Amino acid sequence: MKRGELTDRQRRAFELRQTGMKYREIGKAIGTTKEQARSLVARARWKLGLRPEIFEEGVQTSEKV
Repeated sequence: MKRGELTDRQRRAFELRQTGMKYREIGKAIGTTKEQARSLVARARWKLGLRPEIFEEGVQTSEKV
């Protein structure tokens, strides 16, 4: 798979994150863990050529468990 080509799970996790969902909520929605949801979003952002969320303005990177 090349850069720019997302798996279905990466695309869904990325789309949900764009709506403001927390990783825990994304994990529940797609049937995985919070950690896996975070990884899916990070990989999707990389494949799309986007900067990691930690560099985006106004993004809260720490979430309570």
